[in-house]
Amino acid sequence: MNNLIDLHVHTSASDGVLTPAELVANAKKEGIKALGICDHDTVSGLDEAVTVGNSEGIEVIPGIELSTLHGSLDLHILGYFIDYHNEAFLKELEYLAEKRTERALKIVRKLQDIGFFLDEKALQKKSVNTTIGKPHIVLALLDEEKNKSRLKKEFGDCITVGNVIHAYLNYGKPAYVPKVKLAVADAITNIHKIGGLAVLAHPGFDIEMTRDGEAIIESFLPLGLDGVEVMSYIETDDKTKHCLAFFSDIADRFQLLKTGGSDYHGYKNCAAAEIGVEMGFVGTPFSVPNEYLSALRKRHEEFCQEQS
Repeated sequence: MNNLIDLHVHTSASDGVLTPAELVANAKKEGIKALGICDHDTVSGLDEAVTVGNSEGIEVIPGIELSTLHGSLDLHILGYFIDYHNEAFLKELEYLAEKRTERALKIVRKLQDIGFFLDEKALQKKSVNTTIGKPHIVLALLDEEKNKSRLKKEFGDCITVGNVIHAYLNYGKPAYVPKVKLAVADAITNIHKIGGLAVLAHPGFDIEMTRDGEAIIESFLPLGLDGVEVMSYIETDDKTKHCLAFFSDIADRFQLLKTGGSDYHGYKNCAAAEIGVEMGFVGTPFSVPNEYLSALRKRHEEFCQEQS
């Protein structure tokens, strides 16, 4: 299928495996015509992605994914059509980058404490021109010869970046370290200040599909929330259909934009299959409707006119 859309993907500028150029090139191979690049708390990959997108005939929607905390809930807010050269915003991101680096070093020390060998200089080489993320840490760990026998025992022939992250770095795992998060209101305000639209990311993973979950989204309306990522792949086709129907109904009733994205990071398992879902929802019965992007563009134009 050609002319696919994916409004939520990640590059190696945050915690994706592929560089921005590689990601856009892969998108072209998959027949994707529009790509929303939303790296975590950074815009450092956007210049490269937009440049390659222009040369390859792919629309790259400049975005970001901001980490937030709402009570005990870890929620993410996507920003679309942002001014990613805004100096004030870049300074705020510098603070988050500093905290990201501090977090990475804490992860490294935890891995060292449980017996892994990691050289911080080698780690820096894996993250040139970007802040250190989980894939960079794991790549440095995999390159260290002293770790290979242990990894072989634990993972057999299935030693991948994704598997090591899931085993050691994710929530509840031995080397997990939480990251600094904004309030939801601050994330939405920051996105609006740089001309972007604020969308709640993958609520199917983070919010219960109940009346209480609906009330959480409703509480974000006075804060200026623009939309909801209604299409995310949730484990199975049936669960994904239920999630799509539930959050689409909420978006329609609250007059919020609807978006969809694979949250592609590029992690593979040993069958060379995507952990999660492939970019563009390739291989599933789902695809992001063109209407989502059209409505997003229209609302952004209206927003810019309102601000002028």
